[in-house]
Amino acid sequence: MLKISSIMKKKFGALQIDEVKFTVGYEGRQTRELTSVEFRILACFARYPNRALRKSEVLENIWGDTLVHAKTVNVHFSHLRRKLREIGVDVVHEGKSCFRVVPFTVTKDELEELRGAS
Repeated sequence: MLKISSIMKKKFGALQIDEVKFTVGYEGRQTRELTSVEFRILACFARYPNRALRKSEVLENIWGDTLVHAKTVNVHFSHLRRKLREIGVDVVHEGKSCFRVVPFTVTKDELEELRGAS
């Protein structure tokens, strides 16, 4: 299982993550409170900041060996994406089942550069 507290003492790029309130800030805006699962998904991305993650990696990091349907992850991703979009950040698809957290201000060229770095 992922230890959130040790990871969340740092910034995740330009995102400021509040592990006490379960919120995320970006450029002065704050999300609504994240659920514990949404927060753990974001923590998983923070743990690997320069990589696109496969859905299976997120599943393993959060639920370990517990059997969880992939659609469960889709629902949590959807809720997290909605909250992050409110502050100008998104979880974008990288191929068929990979995802990356990026701010809306990332240009197409910068996104291609990020993809090349993975």
